[in-house]
Amino acid sequence: ARRRRRRQKPPRPAEAAHARAPGAQATLLDLAAPVAGEVSPLASLRDVPLDRLRIFGKSPPKSVKFAVGFGSVKRKKDYILDTVGTMLGMNEGTAVSQAERAMVVVVAHLADFNMSWVQWMSGKLQSSYEKLINDGQFHVIHAPQELYPKLDMCPPECFYKDEPTRVKWRSKQNIDYAYLMHYSASLADYYLQIEDDLSFASNWISKIYTHISGPFSPKYRTKTGSPWRLIDFATLGFIGKMFYSDEVTRMAQMLFLLYDQQPCDLLLPVWVEIMNQPKRVRYNKALFQHIGVFRTLGGFQTLEERKFGKKVFDNPLGSVTGNMSIVPTYEGKFTYWSKGEPTRRNDVCDYAKSKAHHNQKHHVCWFWGTNVRQGDHVTLVFASSGLALKGVFVEFGHEQHHEKDVLDDGAVQVAASGAAGKPCGKFFDLIDVKADRMVYWEEGVSERPVCPVGHVKCVRVVARKAQEHNLVIMKILVRSA
Repeated sequence: ARRRRRRQKPPRPAEAAHARAPGAQATLLDLAAPVAGEVSPLASLRDVPLDRLRIFGKSPPKSVKFAVGFGSVKRKKDYILDTVGTMLGMNEGTAVSQAERAMVVVVAHLADFNMSWVQWMSGKLQSSYEKLINDGQFHVIHAPQELYPKLDMCPPECFYKDEPTRVKWRSKQNIDYAYLMHYSASLADYYLQIEDDLSFASNWISKIYTHISGPFSPKYRTKTGSPWRLIDFATLGFIGKMFYSDEVTRMAQMLFLLYDQQPCDLLLPVWVEIMNQPKRVRYNKALFQHIGVFRTLGGFQTLEERKFGKKVFDNPLGSVTGNMSIVPTYEGKFTYWSKGEPTRRNDVCDYAKSKAHHNQKHHVCWFWGTNVRQGDHVTLVFASSGLALKGVFVEFGHEQHHEKDVLDDGAVQVAASGAAGKPCGKFFDLIDVKADRMVYWEEGVSERPVCPVGHVKCVRVVARKAQEHNLVIMKILVRSA
């Protein structure tokens, strides 16, 4: 049987952390002071006292079974303010019992180098979750910039042909997670990695604990005699990954060592293989849904967990019409899928019209307008009499083959039901479009925080000026609940 890890209290600060005898091996703290970027990836995380990372947090109660950790940085919408309450059933939308809540300790790493934001956010979290903090169930940490190795390695080392900003971002994220895991390992027997912009399945805590105390208890062994090293409770990226706490420090050290080589979600399967887990252990459903649309690097992303059930964009029933000339067979129906896009698409259009279809087994078609004139539009008409709009996302252009086929000057507009049998009434601007690849509006967050129409019947993309090149609309996504 697997020996349970004894929970240790975080060590006290080491007053002489930087002092070492002549000839002694340099520690991470030695290498970190005083200039950021001089930390070696060969250094050991064990050299960093937990107190140096902690902003606040108390020893967790004996009822805690696993730690839940995530990182957060400043972006247009600070999802973290709601995530802690949502995951523990303190906000609407997730059913979590008091007994379940007592089983977890939450650790948030405020990983932005903007100290004004870190101080502001830690203050907000302290005032919002005072009882959790006093009960030892909520910790917030921050690794100072001087504890990070060099992050500006691109150029010349720009792996995966990524832009320098993305290389720096994913390299820093590896270090963010390394410190998060290092801190969390001593708080409970298990560690669960998530992100700060998720929704949660009801009773997700008991579902996880039943799984790791039942069929995948410490007694579990593979055919080769090794225990499980990682269990996936979601499929996307680094979300919902559970480790034994006495092994997550190995994962943390690997992230630290290879931080500049690969993103964390690509290092993870390498670690699993090295740790002699022959295949991934996956829970039968995803317990977490990715809801964050605003990206850390700017722009938007619409990744969704298909096995979760409830979608971020529910796409109410509707149909697409318009008055724009099109490349034959590239119709508006390809932009909007009521109730969500099919898991595997194999659309039918004239494949000879675009190189995007060459050597493809499964084809994705799009709306492709031509001879775009002022006032031309593509309009989505909902089947209901009107809905309360929460979010709208539109993607223009084809990223690989028709990236210039965007809307040079236009808008996304909304309207209520029309009179005298007309489906749409007067349209109002919701999003301005200026040759953007993606645009997104969200209630309470975007520049126009309130939808100008209470019950939306129609959403349309309209051209304010004529343009010489074609217009591609890849997708329209709508959130109404």
